[in-house]
Amino acid sequence: MPAWAWLLPALLAGGLLLVLALNRAAATHEVLLPGPAAGSTAASLLAGLPDWARSALGLQRQNGRVGNLPLGLTLKLVLLVGFWASLPVPASRSARLSALLAALALLGTSLLSVAMAYRQSGMLCCDRHEALRQGMFAVALLCLAAALPPPARTAGPARRLGPLLAAIGLGTALWLRPPALRADLALIDPAVRTRAANWHAGRAAGDAMDYLNEPVARLAGGWTLAPGLHVRPGHGGALPAGLHWHAFAILLFFDKLELRSP
Repeated sequence: MPAWAWLLPALLAGGLLLVLALNRAAATHEVLLPGPAAGSTAASLLAGLPDWARSALGLQRQNGRVGNLPLGLTLKLVLLVGFWASLPVPASRSARLSALLAALALLGTSLLSVAMAYRQSGMLCCDRHEALRQGMFAVALLCLAAALPPPARTAGPARRLGPLLAAIGLGTALWLRPPALRADLALIDPAVRTRAANWHAGRAAGDAMDYLNEPVARLAGGWTLAPGLHVRPGHGGALPAGLHWHAFAILLFFDKLELRSP
């Protein structure tokens, strides 16, 4: 691939980074866990690097818990070897370099997403971001396999084994996912009912409302408010000191002053 072919992707990526820098990265609200990482790019990179490495090597995080590292590492190695051995024809050096750059771009983007979560929220957030990162890791594995020197033409057994390894890796990944998917799908109705109740409470007359926490899903995640009374001192739009961001966002949206979370 000629060098100029990277111009458009580079311009699009640069424009996206500029939008993030001028908008989301410049915002100081929604800090869920105040600390040294919040608002600091360098501290966020240092704080996020271990989490990124565990996600890259292990299975997907669920409910804030780190995924299984040995199983994830084994599964991803099997996929890498399976993809590599399944390459149909030897690729040119230029094509392998393009595949390597694509893999590095995906890995760098996933790392940046972890660091920006720490910079914005002070903690690793959110489960949907982790699902996106795992997708980027899978595509990066495929690109990395394409960047490696292809198997020798005489390596017939390795080539025959490649599709089998890839099928084992993909089959294992699919086999691990249904329990979490079933658990999340079972929470749809309770979550809809809870949201309807919260919406009704927010739309009701008065300056106070009751708020029910939604069930937290294994893959889709979620968040909960601490039990107690959350008070907004006035009808202004600035986040009061000591008030949790999520509680303030709900109070601000419905223009309430008190929120009771059981």
